[in-house]
Amino acid sequence: MRYDRLSVLMDRVAHEQTEFGYFLSRGGTVLLRQTGVFRTNCVDCLDRTNVVQSMLARRHLTALLRLLVITNDDQIPHFDVLFNSTMRT
Repeated sequence: MRYDRLSVLMDRVAHEQTEFGYFLSRGGTVLLRQTGVFRTNCVDCLDRTNVVQSMLARRHLTALLRLLVITNDDQIPHFDVLFNSTMRT
């Protein structure tokens, strides 16, 4: 498995992921609408599919935390531990 290629993939889809956005509502009012989704196919290993999906989810979550002014960077204490343990449940 070549994890170095994942950064190339994420760079290639970053623009689309930003364009697709995400759904956000507060108090029944829709603030943002998601306009697209990513579909990842399992070619030979479901683990690879899960890795890509978790990287997309992590990128979206950090963008949302910035939008909600919970953080202004990617340096959230224990973020990786919390994110990875949440993804397993």
